[in-house]
Amino acid sequence: MTTDNSPPLGIVRGMSAEAYLADPGVSNTMLSAMNKSPAHCYALHLAPYRPKAEPTDAMRAGILAHMMMLEPDRVAKTYVVKPAGMRFSTKEGMAWRDAQTQQIVGADDMQAAEAQRAALLRVTALRNLLAGVGDSEVSLFWEDPASGLRCKARPDRLH
Repeated sequence: MTTDNSPPLGIVRGMSAEAYLADPGVSNTMLSAMNKSPAHCYALHLAPYRPKAEPTDAMRAGILAHMMMLEPDRVAKTYVVKPAGMRFSTKEGMAWRDAQTQQIVGADDMQAAEAQRAALLRVTALRNLLAGVGDSEVSLFWEDPASGLRCKARPDRLH
């Protein structure tokens, strides 16, 4: 199903993850849920009442690490590190927190993501893969000829 707001079919660079997720196309995640049962697919992807799950600390760390590995130039535009010793229970801490437009992370979380990237880059094949021609987090859209369904994918790296 294509809507007036859907991006065109093909390769779309620079699309935010939020815009990709909002697209009505069928993804591997949706098909995996359908493989369990139509009820699973409906509940997780189609039900109008489905609540937006709040990410856990582990999920937030994974998202930061993923961005650090594949889109390190976006990290500084997306995250700000909470100053050491700052508490959000103080007037100064609350004022600083409320003034931020980026996601706040702890110094330990940022250091862990940086260490993970450094470890990844020590592996020659992975370093070459990330340094080579290609783009990270590219959105793909196509129409399945057999079903007529709009499909989508967002590979980590496209060469």
